[in-house]
Amino acid sequence: MGAVFLEKEAVTALCGIRVIWVAPAMRKKRIASQLLDAARISFCKGFALKTSQLAFSDPTSSGKALASRYCGTAAFLAYKTFI
Repeated sequence: MGAVFLEKEAVTALCGIRVIWVAPAMRKKRIASQLLDAARISFCKGFALKTSQLAFSDPTSSGKALASRYCGTAAFLAYKTFI
């Protein structure tokens, strides 16, 4: 996976995913996907977010792979965090 390209103009995302971490021994068991599902479903009562409404902050190479698999596209939303 290459670099994350940020758009020059802002794109609306309803929910930002700061970090997801799963213990190495537990990876490839869909735990991260289940956590993302829970975030989408519980974000607003009675309304499930679409995967296109999630944005991922400064993803690592593993995070990029997860986000693109989960969102079904390599063009998932990302945002920069400023600390």
